[in-house]
Amino acid sequence: MTEVPALLEPDAEAPPPGEELRNPHPHPVRILIHGPGQVRSWWLADADGDREALAAPFVAGQMLVLGPGERIGIDSEAAPRWRWLAGT
Repeated sequence: MTEVPALLEPDAEAPPPGEELRNPHPHPVRILIHGPGQVRSWWLADADGDREALAAPFVAGQMLVLGPGERIGIDSEAAPRWRWLAGT
């Protein structure tokens, strides 16, 4: 598992397929999808490890929120481009 990239970092790299990024901050972070890549599926996991998987691609302009300790993972042919933003 990888830690969340620096907040407000443009074009932060997505994790390799099957790996997760965790929000280590004590506050929520937002993820703004800039380029959807070729995502087959993705999942969100809460701080207890419970996952909710979605068999769907990302869409440019889509916004996701990760609470403290929550994680995101993707399965993709080509990684999305996204930006991590502080707060909700």
